[in-house]
Amino acid sequence: MKPWLFAILRNVCNAEYARRAHSHSAIEDTPGAAEQTPIWQESEASPETEMLRSRDAGAIRKLIDALAEPFKETFVLREINNLSYREIAETVGAPVGTVMSRLARARAMLRAAWTAEEEQVR
Repeated sequence: MKPWLFAILRNVCNAEYARRAHSHSAIEDTPGAAEQTPIWQESEASPETEMLRSRDAGAIRKLIDALAEPFKETFVLREINNLSYREIAETVGAPVGTVMSRLARARAMLRAAWTAEEEQVR
């Protein structure tokens, strides 16, 4: 039963990840968005900003998808679904320390891959 539940959780996480990747901004859709928008944020995004944001989002999705499964899964559960370390540990069936090390390694791998990709663009 545990693999079946885990498969359901993985599908839900992947669907949420895809949904968030395709949505523009939750702040703009909420009532009273002007009151919640920080002063430092541009009032209207320029076409250049939108293009760069879209390019960066695509690159980040590609880099996350390239991670090995345990690192990708841990990263998505923490950073996209905002689960605690304990919740992730219970979900994947690993100790909290393993979750922490996987998350640290995933972040380091993403940082290195992002830096390498930026160097190629220049």
